[in-house]
Amino acid sequence: MVKVKQVTEREVEATDNGDGTFSLAVPPDARGELSVVANVNGEDLPAGSLSIAAEEAPVDDETAALVQSKMPGSSKAFLRALSMLSPSERAELVGELQSGLKDDGELEAVRAQEAEARAAREAELEVKFSAEF
Repeated sequence: MVKVKQVTEREVEATDNGDGTFSLAVPPDARGELSVVANVNGEDLPAGSLSIAAEEAPVDDETAALVQSKMPGSSKAFLRALSMLSPSERAELVGELQSGLKDDGELEAVRAQEAEARAAREAELEVKFSAEF
């Protein structure tokens, strides 16, 4: 077994909630068990570090259905990538995709053309293989 430990240190802004607590946004690419060390004016606070678990933000069902219907061949990879984005980045990307996606009729025509081209390439390979063998 091999263990890989990723140690990346970065500064993130904390928001003062005005009640003695602070909030921070975990960067979208930070996943797993994180150690948070707070400091003020460059000095670490004496309380030490706080461990938090950061997980991917799940993609909502409506977005997942849209991606699966419009991008069936690469939907798993695209949904995984979407889960690593912040909510605002995700909304922006999905909005841009929706404006540029083909409607279902156009999409079926493209898929049919791709299937025909793939079948022609495969038939050509079979002919070359048979002729060379």
